Amino acid sequence: MLRNVFLKTLRDRRRGVIGWSLGLVALVIFSLALYPSVRDSAEDLTKLTESLPEEILALVGGEIDFVTGAGFLNTRFFAFMGPLLLMVFTIGFGARTIAGEEQEGTLELLMATPRPRRSIAAEKLAALLVAVSVLGLVLWAALAWGSETWGVGVPAARIGGAVLGSVLLALTFGTLAFLVGSATGRRALASIIATVAAVVTYLLSAYSSLVESLRPWRYASPWYYYDSAGVLREGLQPGNVLVLLGLVVLFSTVAILSFDRRDVGV
Repeated sequence: MLRNVFLKTLRDRRRGVIGWSLGLVALVIFSLALYPSVRDSAEDLTKLTESLPEEILALVGGEIDFVTGAGFLNTRFFAFMGPLLLMVFTIGFGARTIAGEEQEGTLELLMATPRPRRSIAAEKLAALLVAVSVLGLVLWAALAWGSETWGVGVPAARIGGAVLGSVLLALTFGTLAFLVGSATGRRALASIIATVAAVVTYLLSAYSSLVESLRPWRYASPWYYYDSAGVLREGLQPGNVLVLLGLVVLFSTVAILSFDRRDVGV
């Protein structure tokens, strides 16, 4: 049972992955089923949103568009709700994977085996990446089907690009939680730091367009490179993908090295 940490970790989290998958599918159906009625009322909704203060618009992604299919998908799902849900899953998974097991005492069984620490951390991290990727595939399939079913009209490739961005953004903070948990062995601290980082960088990205002094700092926010609205309209920007992927690799590498060198309290 302990010979394959990767498969065991996935098995232990299988119910969560299944539950989250079903929840995402239900959310997609509920959201996209509204599109025909929203499209018919798009003119009135546009007038309403145009009257909103800039501060409110910044918090929901900077634009609210119910006229086009891409705008609807971004406003309804990708600007905030989609990445938020994936982030909750990845941060929880990342914080629990090593730190949670250490505090519960179950990590001791693994540490008693001759397996290298780096191997244990790498396999648990791989399980996190696979679990989130499964959610991303489920989300893409549901959105592509929903777009076709309810006439949203966004190509599956563009939806796939937005989902990929959401997954990478969620993994950025999920691997940060994994890093903190691996370095400290404290699950709550890992969750708090990753969550605070996600909120602070979101606000930084949102308000950098309104506050002149924050504008130079927008490049420090992973949310800046997410740009779901642009992806749905024009496709993926390779540079943005590389930045998010680089952060995931950086946090993952530091996490593995930190766990390898730390005195684990088991």
